[in-house]
Amino acid sequence: MKLKVWMVVLVLLAVATVAVSVIFLWNRGEEFKEAPLFTVTDLDGENFSLEDHRGEIVVIDFMATWCTYCKPQIDELKLVYEHFKDSPVVIISISVDPNDDPDKLAEYRASLGAGWKFAQGSDVGLAYGVKVIPTTVVVDGEGKIRLWHEGVISSSDLIDKISELLKELKD
Repeated sequence: MKLKVWMVVLVLLAVATVAVSVIFLWNRGEEFKEAPLFTVTDLDGENFSLEDHRGEIVVIDFMATWCTYCKPQIDELKLVYEHFKDSPVVIISISVDPNDDPDKLAEYRASLGAGWKFAQGSDVGLAYGVKVIPTTVVVDGEGKIRLWHEGVISSSDLIDKISELLKELKD
């Protein structure tokens, strides 16, 4: 009986070792997904094209004006915006709700004191496959998605990730 128990334990350890090795090898050479290109008209009437921001870090905040958790995310983004205001970092909040017209978005942005670009882009949300708001996506200088976060993400976590990506830009 003891021999059978030891055999089962050894088999389970072997399976676990193989599984961990496969996961490690798979993630080691991980390629980052190319961010879908988009162009939206922001609240200032200017076109914002992701392609025009190669060489910069772009933070995309998918949101809606009615979203309860989007307001605390805007508060976190204000800290990120202030931290990186003199860096090649761009933030854009994109409403995925087609009913968020420019006037409603402008009022929302002003009420929260957000200083970055806002736009309506339900089609952009669909292109990215956004299922939860807020969703924060960080795109590196080469146009690759380097962070995807559903729900509220802290400013400190975003600042850490963006700082890491800025170091890569300099290298």
